[in-house]
Amino acid sequence: MTTLSMHTKISKSRQFRLKVPARVPVGKARIVMFIYPESKNSHVNRSTGKDFLESKLCGLWKDRKDIKDPLEYAKVLRKRAMRVHAY
Repeated sequence: MTTLSMHTKISKSRQFRLKVPARVPVGKARIVMFIYPESKNSHVNRSTGKDFLESKLCGLWKDRKDIKDPLEYAKVLRKRAMRVHAY
C-alpha cells in the first residue's frame, strides 16, 4: 500500500488529472480517495512523521492485551469509520 497526499483543483466538470510518483507499482490498483475542501490555511499546522513518532499516539496500544495485531486492529477501525461516514 502506498499513501499519497496531494493538492489539486477539481474542474467544473468534476475531473482532475492524477500522476503518481515512480515509487507506485505498475498494474492493477484499488484507489480510495478522501476529498476535503481546501482552505486558505490548510497548509498550516501540518504534522510530519517525526511529529507523530514523538507524540503520545505512537505506541498507544502497546499495553493492550486484547489487541493481538495492531495493524489489523487499525484496519478494522478505519473500515468501521468509513461505514459510519459513507453517504
